[in-house]
Amino acid sequence: MPYVEPSEEAFFAADRRVVELSDRMVAIWDGKQSRGLGGTADVVAYAADRRVHTDIVWPSGLVR
Repeated sequence: MPYVEPSEEAFFAADRRVVELSDRMVAIWDGKQSRGLGGTADVVAYAADRRVHTDIVWPSGLVR
């Protein structure tokens, strides 16, 4: 990745690359909006846009 320092943009770029290389994804996600760029909601949405099947896992009773 062309980033020298860690940042939300760098992490989201890495996440998008993982989606692009995937046929199927598993997301551990509470269904809430991201608290910053590149959070799980952003990655799940990006995967949906690219038509990458994503299984969402969030155990009953689990809280963030």
